[in-house]
Amino acid sequence: MINRIRGLAAAGPLNNTGVLFLPSDYASDTTLAAGYRAQLLVLAGLLANPRAPSLESAITTGTRIPAGLLHPLSRGTVRLNTTDRLQQPVLNYRSASNPIDMALHLIHLRYIRRTLQSETLRGLGAVEVQPGISLQSDEELIGYIRAQTTQSFMHPCCTTAMMPRSKGGVVGPDLRVHGATGLRVVDAGVFPILPSAHLSATTYAVAEKVRHHVLHADKFILLTLFYRPLALLSKHGEKNGHKGNYKNGRPETDMVSKILSMV
Repeated sequence: MINRIRGLAAAGPLNNTGVLFLPSDYASDTTLAAGYRAQLLVLAGLLANPRAPSLESAITTGTRIPAGLLHPLSRGTVRLNTTDRLQQPVLNYRSASNPIDMALHLIHLRYIRRTLQSETLRGLGAVEVQPGISLQSDEELIGYIRAQTTQSFMHPCCTTAMMPRSKGGVVGPDLRVHGATGLRVVDAGVFPILPSAHLSATTYAVAEKVRHHVLHADKFILLTLFYRPLALLSKHGEKNGHKGNYKNGRPETDMVSKILSMV
């Protein structure tokens, strides 16, 4: 499986297999194709890493054991509504458009089946009801998976990927939009791929990162704005017989520190 993914990532005039599973207009864009191939290599590395989960299975007090594919290879589209651009965008998940995704789902289903045979679950009387032990072949199980799949499970992301522009990225490491001034994207859209986790905590981390960047930049702006008035006030005080709190005609360092601490 991992070698299949790496094979899809191999670029060359005789290998267009990887991009064949992308939306047609994406596949014809060399930057998007290059970015997708880079993502495939990352995904292959994650699947080869025993400490990086590819499956999320939230076993709760219900009667189902769901299987969430954390690192799909398929790619969908988000497009403007051409009849009314003020309406919600048009989403096409294109779920399982890359056949490897279905192969991964099959592996996960068989893994969950084995957990039902564990001593712990057997001791609790767990019995498989769906898809049912009568379904055993790959074709039968894949048919069941297709019929039961939910296209999105509260993990919308990756529409404005943080990648180089030469690889189809939208934002850089500082979350600024490539080619734009004064514009950042601060949400789950900047993830190039799904993390091996829920998105909430990871999105909080993104927000903290941009907070650091913005406040760091704003402190210099504020320092510039405050510096001259403070220097003028110090000189004004000296002119009127009051010694200003400055050295060499500049505000004291502790005064600057106080300003920065208020930001």
